Amino acid sequence: MSDDWIYNIIPKDEVERMNDAASKLEYHMSGGISIVLNSDNQSAIDLCRYWREALYGDKNSWVKVGSFMSGIIATIEMHLHEEGINPYED
Repeated sequence: MSDDWIYNIIPKDEVERMNDAASKLEYHMSGGISIVLNSDNQSAIDLCRYWREALYGDKNSWVKVGSFMSGIIATIEMHLHEEGINPYED
C-alpha cells in the first residue's frame, strides 16, 4: 500500500519537514548523559543554603549557584557536542 495519499492532504515538502523533525526528535530522545555529583557534606550544605538564599534574592548566592550550574552545563554541552548536537539550534 502506498503512502502517497497523504500528499493529497499535506504538501510533499511539508511531509518531508515533518518527517525530518520527527527523526531529529527521535534521535534527541535516544542516548543521553548521566551526571554523577560527588560532594562532601559541607559543600552540599553550602549549596543548599546558597540556593535558599538565592531564592530570597541574595545576589552573591545567585552567583555561587550560577557558578555551580555553569560547570554542569559545560559538561552537558561537551556531551552534546560529541553527539553532534547543537543545543542552541532551533
